[in-house]
Amino acid sequence: MLDLAKQASKLIRLLIALCCVLTFGCLINLIFDVSDMLSIGFPSNLEASGNVWCYLIITFCSDVLDAVVLVVFVSFALVVARKGEIFSKGQTYRLLVIAILMLVQVALGLLVPSISLSSFQGYEAGAAVGPTLDLRQLSTSIMFFIFAAISEYGRILQEDSDNIL
Repeated sequence: MLDLAKQASKLIRLLIALCCVLTFGCLINLIFDVSDMLSIGFPSNLEASGNVWCYLIITFCSDVLDAVVLVVFVSFALVVARKGEIFSKGQTYRLLVIAILMLVQVALGLLVPSISLSSFQGYEAGAAVGPTLDLRQLSTSIMFFIFAAISEYGRILQEDSDNIL
């Protein structure tokens, strides 16, 4: 049983390290997104509508949200690794924060058109595409809402069990 706990702890630490690397990657992606847009220009239909700065702000917010989601998940995993605490108010709160941040990202996707950057002949901005509903992000958000509900239910059961004993 002790070996299984050590293996689980190592796996959690590996996941934490991976999330930290991904967070760093999100921040680098943010820098490249902004520098690409500022250096190569924007599609003419996006410039004509005057939404260039709106697009940059929403892209910036989306990239920052990606990093924040990973940071909150790392804090969730650290509490599990250090204290072995899964069912607590703090953990439920962390899962809810992740779910809400992902839902905000879905809403941001509805507000701004996605722009593709082609790398075939250097970096040339593709045509602006209409706003999109990211179903993968939406389903992941719903999944985290469900995990938060399970965590809260487990906390209540654990509390009742402690009161009975």
